[in-house]
Amino acid sequence: MSTKPEPLRLGEERVQDGEATCQFGLTVPECDKPATRHFMWLNDKSTSAACDEHAALIHSRDTSETPYDEHTHGPDCGMPGALWHHPYEDEAEGYCFFPAVDDASLLVEEPIAAGATS
Repeated sequence: MSTKPEPLRLGEERVQDGEATCQFGLTVPECDKPATRHFMWLNDKSTSAACDEHAALIHSRDTSETPYDEHTHGPDCGMPGALWHHPYEDEAEGYCFFPAVDDASLLVEEPIAAGATS
């Protein structure tokens, strides 16, 4: 008789911005260990933080239905305005970061002053 693996219980909504503890649990965190890995669920672009134990649980699963990207949990992970950097071929893993002022200007359309022509 085969037993089904325990379902993943990483919540859909962040408890608070910049959460640095494991988010294992559907409605409230059930784990208070420090987050060591940051996951992005590629189906809906939501993110979750996990401790080593719960990251190992995620790694043990079939990812065909819930593909993800992950990186080491860092100080910018989960902070408002932080962007997710998927790794380039020459990088071991990605990271979260805040865009530099020049980079941020590419994300926002500059308003045209009244009476000016474009």
